[in-house]
Amino acid sequence: MLTWGIFAGAITLLGSIKALGREEPRWLYRWFRPWRPSGEAGFVRRVKTALSSRNHLYLLPLFSPLLAMGLFLGAIYLLPLSVPATLVIGGMIGYAGAAAIAYPLDHKNTLSNYRKQIAIFAAQKLARRVQPATANAILVPLTKSTDPALRIAAAMGLRELGTKEGGEALLLLGEDKETAVATAARDAYNDLHQVYQGKGRLSVRTMDTYVSEHAYLVKRLRSKRKKRQYSLDLEKFHEITRQIDEIVFSQLPLRRSFPDVYCQNCYARAEQHHYEEWDWVSCRQCKEVHGLQPGVQQAIGQIGGDVSWDIQNGKLHLNLWDDASRKARAADLDVLEIVGGKPINYDWAVSAIVDKLYNQSLGVGSRIAVKLVGNPVLEANSLHLLKTLDQSIVPTFELRAPE
Repeated sequence: MLTWGIFAGAITLLGSIKALGREEPRWLYRWFRPWRPSGEAGFVRRVKTALSSRNHLYLLPLFSPLLAMGLFLGAIYLLPLSVPATLVIGGMIGYAGAAAIAYPLDHKNTLSNYRKQIAIFAAQKLARRVQPATANAILVPLTKSTDPALRIAAAMGLRELGTKEGGEALLLLGEDKETAVATAARDAYNDLHQVYQGKGRLSVRTMDTYVSEHAYLVKRLRSKRKKRQYSLDLEKFHEITRQIDEIVFSQLPLRRSFPDVYCQNCYARAEQHHYEEWDWVSCRQCKEVHGLQPGVQQAIGQIGGDVSWDIQNGKLHLNLWDDASRKARAADLDVLEIVGGKPINYDWAVSAIVDKLYNQSLGVGSRIAVKLVGNPVLEANSLHLLKTLDQSIVPTFELRAPE
């Protein structure tokens, strides 16, 4: 019985090793997420453990059969079971002995590949869940690790991070002596280069649907279900996760620039959304991303301006009045400038634009400053309308009485 037990234990270990990496283990999802809103410190500690050269988290699944056999052995002695104890003891000996042999040999690099998967998973979660400076301080030094698997994990994490320091580290890592490491680093750098060129930005129209389905599948995967149904749910879960990853990554420059993001199509600010480890942005008017431009620190709407759209040093100038058609355009503004010296009806323009701002509720509030440039000639009523936007404006210009 002991011999048969040893043989069965060895076979069980080989089967356990073969199963590693086929499916993302359930414990990963819980392990690499903050357990409470203030749990970032604990999350970072767990990530550092996974990214350590002394990490043995990847062996956890291999202990499950051994633990099960130990519990079964205890049940034999506590309950009137007819299973010979020597068979279970032999199984434990065979399993442990086979593990002692298989671990250093690491047949076909199964354990190493599984460990690399966990490290990549941890590095990507780190880049998404914490502030860039925190992730940068962990991932950039990891590119100099003596372990090739950890250098690959660093490259994958830095791809998600998209910082200047991370890009420089990826360039150096692209010359790594290990082909797999160099390839991963070059691919990551090329992906970042493409996305910062504004290429391949994906629509966010489907994000609400993806988020709802993802949350639903998370609950289903935590419950006990038949193996086939669980596999189908897991496959769908991974596909939706991949879709969300691609959408979020495609707008990396916008996310890094937020809140200084402005929609050229709608003249509106971007708004930020959050779910799990993902953050993404969209125009608060059209709810899309295709017109969004990064680097807009201040939006200045003009009456009497010369350009319809001009960004200089973080300041965006917008002409809100078309005098030929007598049409006004609303916008999310930090400043409203009335620029004098143009052959336009300033009073009509002021009335139309202020009315437009209030009707569409775009940026109206105490944060809008009104500036009078070039001594525009305005009626008293126009001044009153401007004061509803900015009480601090002072009439340092000529007031024209109504005719």
